[in-house]
Order: sequence, then structure tokens, then C-alpha cells
Amino acid sequence: MAFGDDMIDGYPDGEEPLVFHHKNGEFRNLEVKQYRDLATGKNQPKTGLFRVLVSTKMNRMIFIAMAMCFGLVFVLNLLMNKPNEATVNGVYCNLSAISFNDTLVVTTECRISSKSKAYRRNSKPREVGISAVALNSQNDEFYIGDDKVDVNEPNTAIPSVIEYENPGLEDMEIESIRVTVESAGQSEELTCKIDNKNKVKRIK
Repeated sequence: MAFGDDMIDGYPDGEEPLVFHHKNGEFRNLEVKQYRDLATGKNQPKTGLFRVLVSTKMNRMIFIAMAMCFGLVFVLNLLMNKPNEATVNGVYCNLSAISFNDTLVVTTECRISSKSKAYRRNSKPREVGISAVALNSQNDEFYIGDDKVDVNEPNTAIPSVIEYENPGLEDMEIESIRVTVESAGQSEELTCKIDNKNKVKRIK
């Protein structure tokens, strides 16, 4: 179609221009439901971490699995706190005891990790005081001895060895050891059973 003097806005003189009408949103009926819901806001993405975690069935299953894993780790950490282990002033302490030939040997190993927050805050040497007592079946206490160790090398176990000699050790019926470790005003108690290397049945 050529444009001439007898045409107005591209239409011949006397002809009405074509006008298109549509109702707002009417074309949405021809769209796929998924896209229509998304465009109208029906399927608008949910905001917030918790809402996202429970927005779908798969997300809810993953969220429940994560919660169970975190709960299991927490419970295991509580159960794995052994009575013969403790940390004082950033120093990890481990207690063990053996008896043989009327001699009781109490060993407390002290170690600090170079990766620990306590060491990064303060890398100075730490003095750890150790006080040990023995307990019999009636929980009567028997003084074993005291000791001090300087923990100055990270990742190196510094042992404290306290020996207690008594010819009547077996008659004392000692069953366990309790040690108090103290450093920089902090203190913790450790306990352990005695490993009897030459246990002999007593003659009554």
C-alpha cells in the first residue's frame, strides 16, 4: 500500500482506522497455569529462611534431616565428656592411674593446641597445679600428692606423674583417683578408675 495525499495516518480517505480492544488480563487465560500464577503473584517466592526451608516437601525433609543431625551431634558431645578429661585455662588435661607392687602412679597429661582460641588469645606459658586424692569404696579420701607443670610448647603433652607408695595399699581398697587441676584461677576436677596391674585376691 502506497501512501498518498488522500491518506490520513496511512489509511485511505473515508476509511476508519483499525482500533484493537482487549480487557485487562484477558490474555492471561491463554497462558500456562504455572506462568499465570507466577505473573499474578499467586506463586510469589516465599521470603525468610524458615519459610524457604519448609516451602516444599523436599525442603521440609532436608530441614528435618539437618535438625536430627545437629541434635545427634549435640547429644554425642554431651555423652563424650569423659570424667577423666577437662580443659582449664585453655589446657587440655587427661588423667590415668595404675597400681602395682604397692605403688600407685597417677599421671595427668597437659596439652594446649596451637589452633585453640585460648592459645591464639594468649600464647604465654601456663602453669597448671595438680592435687590428687584416692577414694575407696566408702568414698574415704587418701591424700596422694601435689605437682605443678609448665605448659609452654603447643601440641606437646606435658605429663605430671605423682607416685604414692604404701605397703598396705591393697588393704586400703582404693578404687579411683580424683585430681583437681588449677590454672590462672580456674579449676576442674578429673576422676578415673585405677588400672590394677597385679590385682591379687586378698586373703581374709
